[in-house]
Amino acid sequence: MEPTTSQNDDDQLANSKRTLSRINGLVNEMTMQQIIDKLKQLDVSTNGEDNVLKQRLKGVMREKVYKNSNIKSSKFSTDYYCVIDFEATCEEVNPRKYKHEIIEFPALMVNARTLAVESQFHFYCRPVMNPKLSSFCTKLTGIDQKTIDSADAFKVVFQNFQKWLEDVLGESTFVVVTDGPFDITRFLTIQCKVDKIPMPYWASNWTNLKRTFKAFYKLSGQRFPTLQDMLGALKIPHDGRLHSGIDDAKNIAKILCQLIRDGCQVKPNEILANYS
Repeated sequence: MEPTTSQNDDDQLANSKRTLSRINGLVNEMTMQQIIDKLKQLDVSTNGEDNVLKQRLKGVMREKVYKNSNIKSSKFSTDYYCVIDFEATCEEVNPRKYKHEIIEFPALMVNARTLAVESQFHFYCRPVMNPKLSSFCTKLTGIDQKTIDSADAFKVVFQNFQKWLEDVLGESTFVVVTDGPFDITRFLTIQCKVDKIPMPYWASNWTNLKRTFKAFYKLSGQRFPTLQDMLGALKIPHDGRLHSGIDDAKNIAKILCQLIRDGCQVKPNEILANYS
C-alpha cells in the first residue's frame, strides 16, 4: 500500500520541523559574529540589535526550509497592509472622560508581496467638540489652527477614505496595521460615536504592530516597545517628526516591511470586541 499524498505532506512537515529545531539550536549556540557572517552570506540585512539579528536568521532559515521542501505555506495571507496612525485633539492633562477627535487621518497601502507603498491617503480633519487646538496639541503634533480650520469634518474625510479603499483595492484583501491599540479602540471608536457613523468592518480586527514586534523578536519585560524602541532595535533611522501622523505611518511601514523580510507572519492580533 502506497502512502497517500496527505501522509507524504505530514511526513514532509514533520521532517521540516525537526530540521528547523536543529537549526534554531545551532543559531542559539552561535556567536553574534557568526550570526552576522551567516546573514551576510545569505545577503540579508545585518542592521539591528543582537536579539533582532538572531531572530532574523531563524526567520530567514525557516522560510528557506519550507521553500526547499515544497510545503504549502500555512502562513496568513493578505494582499495589502493598510498602515494607519491617527492624531487627535488632546490637552497636556486630559480631563476625565475627555473625547478625543481625530485631526489627522493618514494611511499607507503596502503591497504584502512586494512591500512597496502603492498609495497614500492623507487629510486633516476639523474637530467639532474641541474646535480650538490646545497649545500642547499643536506643539505635540505640529498641526496648527489654520490647518484645522480649513479642513473638512471627519465624516467627509472618512467617506473619502472609504472611496480610496475601493479605488485602490478593488477585490483585493487588506489588514489594518497600527502602532498599538488606541488608534482603533480609542480614537476611531470615539469619533464614530460622535459622528454617529457605524464602526467600519475593517476595524473589527487588526494588527497591533507593537504586539507583533515584541513576540517575534522575543523582547523581555512586560512593556510593549514604542515606535522609537522598534526603530532603534532594527537600527532604522527615524524619518520626519514624531507624532506627525503621516511621518509616523511611514516609520511604522518601514518596521512592518522589515518584520516581513525577517520571516514574521504579520497577521491580525487584536479584536475590537475584546475592548468593549
